[in-house]
Amino acid sequence: MTSRVLVTGASIAGPTVAFWLDRAGFEVTVLERSPHLRLGGQNIDVRGSGREVLRRMGLDATLLANGTTEKGTRFVDDADATIAAFPAGDGSHDGPTAELEILRGEFARILVESAGPRTEYRYGDRVVGVTQDAAGVDVTFATGTAERFDLVLFADGIRSSSRELVFAGEAETTPVGLYTAYGVLPKGPSDDGWWRWYNAPGSRVVNLRPDNLGTTRSACPGCPKTAATRARPPNA
Repeated sequence: MTSRVLVTGASIAGPTVAFWLDRAGFEVTVLERSPHLRLGGQNIDVRGSGREVLRRMGLDATLLANGTTEKGTRFVDDADATIAAFPAGDGSHDGPTAELEILRGEFARILVESAGPRTEYRYGDRVVGVTQDAAGVDVTFATGTAERFDLVLFADGIRSSSRELVFAGEAETTPVGLYTAYGVLPKGPSDDGWWRWYNAPGSRVVNLRPDNLGTTRSACPGCPKTAATRARPPNA
């Protein structure tokens, strides 16, 4: 009889492990608490062993074709003049901009669309109870249903309430007083294919990065929690 595996979390890790389990002959259920595939998020740069995994999955070229189009990184002053520029890597080397830069949502979408025939994706539910014995795992879902699996893998983040059911108290975070405000902006006339990095007085940083969806991604590390996410460098 085919072994059944439950994987929680349909972001990057969950669909990746599901891909390989399906290929190995397992029957896989991927559970995502969001009612649909979450397509938000910022850049992910894939390097080193991650690229090798994608090559073995046969997805490396697909992800490259759906990358953010970022040409490299430019450090700029308050007049948007370039102080230093670092072109994107080409596979033989990497700098601040890797050869493969892709939005988290695009990455997740491609992984989910590459699921094998034995993989089922379920949305809008989560694990609320887990009981394990020598032969398998009984799982209770928030919708009130219960199923038995041979194996359960939690791949849904460090603050996962599902993982907390089994590994209570193991995920610890230590606030360090640094916040980053993220946003998505309409592409402006001066926005090009480069990641622009501006260091402002007072320990503030503003980043503007291109994407392949016709918008510009912004990030403001060092900003207070209430900082506006639509900040731009002066004259940018």
